[in-house]
Amino acid sequence: MKKYISFQVLILILNFGFSQNKLPVPEIINAKVFQDSVKARMLLDIGWDLRKEYPDSALSVAEVAKTFIDKNNILLNRKYYSLLARSKNNIGARYLKDKNEKEAVRFYNSSLQDSRIAKDTTVELITNRNLAGYYRDRADFLNSIMYFQNLAAIGEKINDNKIVVDAWSNLGVLYMKVHRNQIAVNYLTKAVEI
Repeated sequence: MKKYISFQVLILILNFGFSQNKLPVPEIINAKVFQDSVKARMLLDIGWDLRKEYPDSALSVAEVAKTFIDKNNILLNRKYYSLLARSKNNIGARYLKDKNEKEAVRFYNSSLQDSRIAKDTTVELITNRNLAGYYRDRADFLNSIMYFQNLAAIGEKINDNKIVVDAWSNLGVLYMKVHRNQIAVNYLTKAVEI
């Protein structure tokens, strides 16, 4: 029901217009720019509200917003990219649950790109963690190491010792798996010392 109502609101927004026939030309242009900005923000807000319960719908609304924004030369903000990143991460998780690994990885990687543009460290952390776990579970230890190193770097950047310790602990175990025991000991020691 919520999804249906959101799409009705979306249609209303896209068809919404201001009466402009009494305004001088410069004011008509400013009114159109303002109207387009309002429409774009409303689309982004609808997508943001849908992101947790309906990631597919959120992604669809975000794509409509992007098309509208591109068509009307509106500058994108971080919220748009954050919405895309969160939606793509959730879709990736669902594909992984449905055993469609190729699509899961594609959506996770796309989520990482968008989260970096948005500077949304929360999504970047979650997606790196998802990819690190994905590769670890498939015994692709080198790729897993790369994503756990990303996770540790982000944790250090935001001063979150819990994330750093988790990443270093996983790195220690992974380096043991690839027979790099000294590096493994270094990471495990660092994790214990925090």
